[in-house]
This record gives sequence, structure tokens and C-alpha cells, in this order.
Amino acid sequence: MRNTAATGARAALVVFLCLSASLAATVVLGDNYVPTEKILLNCGAVPQTTTDTDGRVWTSDIGSKYPSSTANSIAAAAATQDPSVPQVPYMTARIFPSNFTYSFPVASGRKFIRLYFYPSSYNSYNASSAIFSVSTGDYTLLKNFSVAQTTEALNFAYVLKEYSVNVDGETLDITFSPSKTYQGAFAFVNGIEIVSMPDVYSSTGAASIVGQGAFFTIDNTTALETAYRLNVGGQDISPSSDTGLFRSWYDDSPYIYGAAVGVTATNDTNVTIRYPSSMPTYGSCQCILHRKNDGTQCKCQCELQPHLDFRC
Repeated sequence: MRNTAATGARAALVVFLCLSASLAATVVLGDNYVPTEKILLNCGAVPQTTTDTDGRVWTSDIGSKYPSSTANSIAAAAATQDPSVPQVPYMTARIFPSNFTYSFPVASGRKFIRLYFYPSSYNSYNASSAIFSVSTGDYTLLKNFSVAQTTEALNFAYVLKEYSVNVDGETLDITFSPSKTYQGAFAFVNGIEIVSMPDVYSSTGAASIVGQGAFFTIDNTTALETAYRLNVGGQDISPSSDTGLFRSWYDDSPYIYGAAVGVTATNDTNVTIRYPSSMPTYGSCQCILHRKNDGTQCKCQCELQPHLDFRC
């Protein structure tokens, strides 16, 4: 995810091996996933619906049922707007001088939690003093997080943080807690998105770690953070163009390391893959794009910065 915080002393190097015998095909698609929950909360905005640049409709948190109480929070507009920053949801924010909780009534199951941050000044609150943690249930999503330091380090104008968390009950609580270590610290958020996702981790199983013999178990007790979501060989894909999960996909070109970038080949329209009707589009290939070279094989190296601020 391009606009996600990445903090770490050194890069993690991932090597992808691309065989020359490329698989190219047209895919017959099934129905897109339809989320049971789709909440887009434009924090601190005037109490009316607004539409973002991707055509998605956001609702203000003013007067909504989600804040536990607005008594200890402040709705404010950003003092400035960077040319690259979208109006919605980044131009308004809710400021939290003390602990604050949003409570979202949801069905049990796994959810995407997306948090939107833009480090501007809001009234008398300067983003450089915003140092805070974010938690949900037993999970700490962010710990002593600074939006201003993160965007400066990454040369980003704004940050989008995405997590996958399983909800056992019927309420998803998200708590923002200003740091107690730094005097005058506060928390804030510009937008909150909650989207239900398929139950793909309910069965017990172990995933192998790339480059190692170790295995890691992922089940419904595991919370995940999205570090990068790359459309290999393809272009950026906006949330509305995704298969119902409203994910953002990014071109892999900026992350390729070295000269062996390969050649992007598009799908062969003469070949068709027919998936079973029971297979949803989020579990299959919508289109297959393959990086290849003229030799028997090529090695494409991608350099991705690890994220060290997520605790579960």
C-alpha cells in the first residue's frame, strides 16, 4: 500500500522468480463479493454525505451513532491542502485531546479497518504534536504513532493504514489514545472505513515464510496489517474497480530493484479459463499479467520497507 507508514532500519528484499513459460489467459468472472458492512466515515465533516474522487459516498460522524461521545473531541477543518491530497476524507478531522472510542455495530466476522490521516494543522492543533495509539479489542494497531513524522520520512502527503481484524461479537470498537509520554500530545483521524471481508482464515493452517523453513499459523485470532498490495505488471486499481472489497492496488514498477525489470505481457485473448461458479472473483485471477525476459528465466527483485509499528 503506497500511502501506508513504513518504519524500519533496513529494507526487506523479496526476490520473485519468473519462469519464461508465461501463462496468459482470459478469465470468465464470477460475481463480485458483496460486503455485509460498508461504512465510510468522514470525520469532522459537516453533517451531510460527500463523494470522494473514486465516486464513493462518505457520511459525517457528526450526529452519527458511531462516536461513543463527542464531548471530549473537536471537529476541525485542515488549514491547508496539498495539491495531491483528495478533498474527501482528508480535509476535515476529529481531534482527541483524551481517549476516544468509536463503536460500530457489525456482524461477527473478519473486517477491513482503514484509517485515513493527513498531517495538517487543525484549529490550534499542530500535527507535529499528534502522537497517539490506536487499538481495537486486544489488538494495538498503532503505537506512539506520528502522522507528521511518517509522511515526512516517506515523502508522502497523507497516510492510509489498513488492517484485517476478526470480530467475535456484534460491536467493533476503535479507540484513539494520545501519548502520555509527550506533553500536549493529541490524537486525530480524518476518515474511518469498515468493510466486511470473506472468512478466509477460519480453518487452522500454516503459511510458509518466504526464504525460510519456518511456518506461521494464521487463523481468526490473527490480526493483519497490509504493507503493500501490488498489481504485478499492471497499473493502479482504485477501490471502486476492485472485486467488492474496495482495496487499492498499486503498480509494482516503483518497487523493482535493479536492471532486470522484465517485460510486461498482457493476456492472450485466444485462451480462456473458466472458473467454477462457486469460485468468487477475489479468489481467482481477473487478468494475468506476467513479467518475463528473453532468457530461460529472469529474477525480478523488489525492495519493500518493513513495517514495525504494528503489534498484536
